[in-house]
Amino acid sequence: MGPVEQHKKELCKQAYLLIHKYLAAAGKEGQESFDFRKNIRKKDALDIDMATNKEVIAEVSRFKEQGGLAALLASGGGGTYVAASGAKDGTSSPPNIQLPSKLGAKVNRWWANEKQWYTAVVTDYNADTNLYRLTYNLSSSQETYEDFDLDGADPAIYELTGETMNLLAMTGSAAVNNSVVLQPYLARAGVAGGGGGGGTKSGSKKRRSEDDDSDDDF
Repeated sequence: MGPVEQHKKELCKQAYLLIHKYLAAAGKEGQESFDFRKNIRKKDALDIDMATNKEVIAEVSRFKEQGGLAALLASGGGGTYVAASGAKDGTSSPPNIQLPSKLGAKVNRWWANEKQWYTAVVTDYNADTNLYRLTYNLSSSQETYEDFDLDGADPAIYELTGETMNLLAMTGSAAVNNSVVLQPYLARAGVAGGGGGGGTKSGSKKRRSEDDDSDDDF
């Protein structure tokens, strides 16, 4: 295979991969999308062979495990959402936005008064105060939150676990629906904000760290 054909094959693979990532991020992985991917693989389309197809499927699996679209948007290189010039219905598109790099990150937080670690997820960020919203019991009816300085706090009382949650797939969460920085993306997906928020940290129970081997969640 010559260099031109090799380059063409790589471009087809990248296009096929991006289509898969879009379908995964949009939650469109049913029979209809399967038929679409099957047709686009054919020689008169992208000409994707079985080996390349397996590579792409493996890459998409890693993409979903690492947080999907939320992680992609929050990453250094792909964190800027480039808005289109306008929507078909005449409404304005959301502006270019750089999502905080810690959005969706799992955090273990030490509560001295309770002598206990609890696990939270970063669901929002206030640029004026430089505070991150840590939500406990995410996507449950017992969501609670606190606003926390992840950049300036003593490292002894918190740790980033290295895991990232795909917040855009958690639209059943009040914390996600009320996230200020996620609003443009939620609106684009047709998810209305303003859901009932959880309680604050004061007097509320929080989910324990996943390192806790207790049988009880609280």
